[in-house]
This record gives sequence, C-alpha cells and structure tokens, in this order.
Amino acid sequence: MIVPRRKFNSYIPSKWAKTKVLNKHSHIQKYIPTTSLFSKDELRKYLNRYRVVFIKPDTGSKGKGILQAEIDSKYHLKWNTQHKSFRTYNGLFSKLKERMTNRKYVIQKGIHLLTSDGRPFDFRVMIQRNKDGVWEESGIIGRLASKNKIVTNGAQGATLHPIHTLLEPYLSESEIDGYVSLLYDLGKQTAKKLRKKFPDVWEIGMDVGIDNELRPWIIEVNTRPEYEPLSKLEDKTIYRKLVKNWKYKQKLGYKRYK
Repeated sequence: MIVPRRKFNSYIPSKWAKTKVLNKHSHIQKYIPTTSLFSKDELRKYLNRYRVVFIKPDTGSKGKGILQAEIDSKYHLKWNTQHKSFRTYNGLFSKLKERMTNRKYVIQKGIHLLTSDGRPFDFRVMIQRNKDGVWEESGIIGRLASKNKIVTNGAQGATLHPIHTLLEPYLSESEIDGYVSLLYDLGKQTAKKLRKKFPDVWEIGMDVGIDNELRPWIIEVNTRPEYEPLSKLEDKTIYRKLVKNWKYKQKLGYKRYK
C-alpha cells in the first residue's frame, strides 16, 4: 500500500495570531511593539499614548493596505505617498475607514526607525530549520524605504542593502557584529516558539526595526518570506542558501503557498 506523502503548509497569514503566540514569552514580548485588534476606541487610545501608530490588514502582505496615523496639533493619515491632515479625530477616522476594506485589521505602536538619506530602514532576518532539525541563520538584509513611503517592502519600492552599510553611521564595526548576533538569536527564539504552536513552520523572515535609541523591535514575522528580491543582489550567498534549504524541504512535501 502506498501512503500519500503529507503536504505541509507553513504559511500563517494572520499577524494577530502570530503576535498572540509570541506575546506569551516575555523574552520575546519585550521586542514587540504594543499591538491590538483595530477598533475606533483602540485607535484613539493608541494615538493618545503613542502619538504615531500603524494600521495593518491582519492577513495582508507586501506592505499593501498599511496606513500610518499620527497626532500633533492636528491628526494626520499617511498611505503610500499620500498625506492628509484633519482638525478632528472623527475626520481622521472617517478617512481611515474609506481606505480600509472589510477585512480584520491590527493596530501597532509606531516606531521611529533609523534613517538613511532621510528614508527609514529595517532588516529582514532569515531563519530556517535545516535537515537535522536545527534552526540556523540564512542571512540578514537591510531594506531602505522608497522616498516618501511609510513601508520598507520591496513591493513598495524599497531597495536592499547590507546591514553594515546601513548601520555604519550609528555603530562601530564590532558593535554591528554584536547586533547581528543579537538579531540571529532573537530570530531563532522566535522561530522555535512559532513552530511549537504551528508545527509546519520551518522558516521565518523576521522584520526588525531599530529605533533612535538603537533598540530592536520585531515589526512582523513572515512564515513565507520571499526569496526573489535577494536574487538581484550582487552577492547571492543568502539567496543560494535559502533556495538550497527550500529544495530539501520541497522533497519532504512542504509548499510555500496557501
């Protein structure tokens, strides 16, 4: 009798589901910006407390549908390269609802990211589980937002850069090396906790932003990170390692789609 090979689906689309899992572990939670399910009351509370917040589709990808709300003397809403200001909270909320679809959304404390040439950047930390069942780092790449954009996704025009290039103005060479080790360790811990809840998870792309006090923040964790943008880099070391591990997992029945 031939037993059909099991098909593994490692894709966990819900940001909220992943955040709830990670928030149960204090050593990881301290790196996660405060996040809740979106509501009108939560938005008001977040704005009063944090001044800048991000509103994201719970199951969105590639930076699509993300909005940024901010309060100073007025209320502000940003999306793509657009920016609107409002005198009242209700004016802001009305415009926000126009931009939102009927999907579930999450709201997240805004982080003032480090910048290069006036543009914010973050890092994609790639972690994979090898054939021996050990979580290992596959690479880190910096993502520099396109001009006037609020997100660092490649699909939104961001460009890729080595981590040392982006952090050089802020840290010494040895300090950057230490930061890389910290991010890899955090990525492995995160991957282990997600796999404990979602047993099919075998790789993650952890998006980490660094604030002006040089503190890292886990902005989002992807369980189906894209490889293709990395193939365009002159140094294809990270891309080749990712693909090599993927080909092995593919033979075991894993897939990288819904």
